[in-house]
Amino acid sequence: MLLFVLVYGISLLALVIYSAVLKYPFHWNLSLTKHSVFKPVKQYIGYVYISTISIVIIAGIDQVLVGSMAGLSKLSIYFLGFTIANMIQIPFRSITQITYSLFSEAWQNNDIQKIKKMNKESGLNIMFIGCFLFILLAQVHKLWSGCFRML
Repeated sequence: MLLFVLVYGISLLALVIYSAVLKYPFHWNLSLTKHSVFKPVKQYIGYVYISTISIVIIAGIDQVLVGSMAGLSKLSIYFLGFTIANMIQIPFRSITQITYSLFSEAWQNNDIQKIKKMNKESGLNIMFIGCFLFILLAQVHKLWSGCFRML
């Protein structure tokens, strides 16, 4: 973790030195943000930061717990399965982001037949893409067997 932070710190330091060499002026004029109009924006940004930090903690705590209880070899198997499951979810996320606006438009127009048709088509597409990825990843059985031999 320290190395991760150190890499970003070194890159920040390099950017500051490079900007100083180019004589790029640093101006932090934050007086505009002290206006009362920005108070709700500041509150929103605070909520976004808190939710992002909590999501990162929640997403990583299971790996810390599995690693501390089961050991690093079993953590690698857990993390590999977790990564494969996330890869299978990628088509679902992209298709749902695309179809949200179409679904909301059809819902506003009370077009139930269009909703049924889009739901059926998007579900089939997600299923086919997910099955293809699952079959593709299932062919990596040598990787899985290698992981289990380490135990």
